[in-house]
Amino acid sequence: MDEQEIKKLKNYAVWLLSRQEYSESGLTQKLLQKGATAAVAEQLVSWLKSLDYVNDDRYAESFLNRQIAKGLGEKRVLMDAGQKGVSREVLHTLIAEREIDWYMQAAKTYEKKVRYLRTTDRI
Repeated sequence: MDEQEIKKLKNYAVWLLSRQEYSESGLTQKLLQKGATAAVAEQLVSWLKSLDYVNDDRYAESFLNRQIAKGLGEKRVLMDAGQKGVSREVLHTLIAEREIDWYMQAAKTYEKKVRYLRTTDRI
């Protein structure tokens, strides 16, 4: 790859990160899909990691917050984590630190859905 292509990939990676948080593996996948070689993708991700633009711990916390906001349970969160490149060990640690009450989470989600169904029946 020439310098021009690498510069385009670098700009693409920064642009992606300006829009949303990515895990190392997720960003690597995006770069590979864009045409980067494995070595160039690894080099770019390492550079972004050194600047703290890519941080798997921060991404895991953000991922957990989004999943909880959706009303998903622990098993679903852990299952989706593998697809997004989030370490299950890191998620287990975050869940233990927060002491999430999954029963209360399910009850809130149930109430939210029942409330929605009741309002749509009146139409």
